[in-house]
Amino acid sequence: MTNVEPHNAETPLAAGKPKPLVVLVIEDDPFFRDVMVEALERAGFQTQAAENGLVGLKIALAHKIDIVVTDLFMPEKEGMETIRSLRDRFAFMPILVVSGGIAGQRSDFLGMSVRLGASAAISKPFLPSELVQAVRKLATAAGLLPAA
Repeated sequence: MTNVEPHNAETPLAAGKPKPLVVLVIEDDPFFRDVMVEALERAGFQTQAAENGLVGLKIALAHKIDIVVTDLFMPEKEGMETIRSLRDRFAFMPILVVSGGIAGQRSDFLGMSVRLGASAAISKPFLPSELVQAVRKLATAAGLLPAA
């Protein structure tokens, strides 16, 4: 079944404040995963984390996720496959790809990921503030956050 509404479209307001958006971070490197989770939580997002696309997809199916941030090169279920699986189930969910590519390869994996269904991509290494800015931009474009 395809989700045709923004995932957080009917977020109930508690005490006049919208519920924080939930970002699923899919990254096999524990250091980068922890850095991304910490940056997003400091910015007011709630997070879920997964070490690969297989686990990430299970979390996305079991929990209310608003935005996905995923690496491309991971064991079990790599990023391109994860993007396709998420798009099959959640047509309008914003997906941000983060990747440093493969050492010695000149392929445009970030561009390819956007052509295959990611909403946007940023290249590693990046500053935590750049990650937060990219997630906020996607959330705003999807109508999950008000325009600034």
